[in-house]
Amino acid sequence: MQPLRRLIPSTACLHPLRWRGENGFSLIEVCMAVLLIGAGVLTLFALFPMGLHEGDLAIQDTHIALFADQVMNGLRSKALSVTNRMVWTNDLPFRSVIVNTVPIEGQGGSVLLQGDGLPHTVNDFVRPDVGISYTLKVEHPNGSRYRDLWYADLKVCFGNRFDANRAEWFYSEFFFSGVP
Repeated sequence: MQPLRRLIPSTACLHPLRWRGENGFSLIEVCMAVLLIGAGVLTLFALFPMGLHEGDLAIQDTHIALFADQVMNGLRSKALSVTNRMVWTNDLPFRSVIVNTVPIEGQGGSVLLQGDGLPHTVNDFVRPDVGISYTLKVEHPNGSRYRDLWYADLKVCFGNRFDANRAEWFYSEFFFSGVP
């Protein structure tokens, strides 16, 4: 009877480049594996700067939304406090009572809102080195028959310079209620 060892075929016939009884990987296989793993790791590392940039944009969008919310809520609360129709229907008293008295909280304290339609910058309340630029128009709609209606058109962008192409737009309308 033959020993069992001779009945099992050797691996030399399956892998002609390997010697009999030798286990492991060739240098080419190791290099290919390192190349594939390196390409995957580099791809993952390339995603990190994009993720950080998108995180910064999300923070900026949040600051813009908080600023716009503060401005619009301030305008709404001041508009609700007007009970005199003469103040409501005349431009100059309305602007002096409503628009120019809305405080905006920032790092340096509060500043008054400017509603003249020109670009203005205030300090961000979280990052004092960066400003928030805005333009605000508070006007009646076209035509003089809508004297009980005012609208606020607010455009806001993050940074110390106003850029109309990248500004976020917010809009609100105010009706005369006459109730204190």
